[in-house]
Amino acid sequence: MTFLRDHLGTDYGDVQFEVQRSARYNSARQKHYEFLAGVTSFSIIALTGISGYVFIEQSGWIRFILPAVVILISTLDLIYKPSKMAAVHKILTRHFIRLDVKMTLSEDKTSSAAEQFLAERLEIDQDSPPDSEVANIISHNELCDALGSTEEIYM
Repeated sequence: MTFLRDHLGTDYGDVQFEVQRSARYNSARQKHYEFLAGVTSFSIIALTGISGYVFIEQSGWIRFILPAVVILISTLDLIYKPSKMAAVHKILTRHFIRLDVKMTLSEDKTSSAAEQFLAERLEIDQDSPPDSEVANIISHNELCDALGSTEEIYM
């Protein structure tokens, strides 16, 4: 990460970069899960209404397909809980943003301070669900673009 060392100057900058990347990552995951929760809820409501009409008006196997699809979507929603995952990522985003603000306002930008902030970052990370590697890379590259880096450090 030569760009980061040149641009930010210290290991402190590397730690702050990682904190900012984590905030972006969790924000992106939150948006993903909120969208997924919205699509699932809309699908359940819409298909339930259509199923009632189809069950009354139609005959044959179609009467049982739509309710089965509603049951399948509802079951997947109960298993994967996208709205709960969105809430988890929202909380993690807040923690990382607070840590970034704390680092920005800190007067002490030495290696020992960087190690303390790294320890705080790791404490926050231990509550995180497993990473999505694609979202992680996208967040890293977006932050590199925001800092005006060259392509040599892209993941």
